[in-house]
Amino acid sequence: SSPNSVTEVGEDPPWRYGDGDSINARLLVDAQHAPWVIEYLGTNSVRERRNDGSVVVEEEARNLEMFRSFVLTFLEGAEILAPDELRSGIQV
Repeated sequence: SSPNSVTEVGEDPPWRYGDGDSINARLLVDAQHAPWVIEYLGTNSVRERRNDGSVVVEEEARNLEMFRSFVLTFLEGAEILAPDELRSGIQV
């Protein structure tokens, strides 16, 4: 993919905006979805690259509902690792 394939240059993800306190959310993303997530969030968000191709990314989130919606788009392909309050809020 070309560098121009990124959605709306300069557009931050919607969960970074809001009136609430921000939290640092850690998300484990499987190998299938990892390349897209890295391209979307940027390499600076990557905290760990695992041997199986999965990655752990960290994101600042103010709008937790928007962040949960983002995570749910991956179905079984992503798991919130921290913080606990965000993790427990997403289990079905």
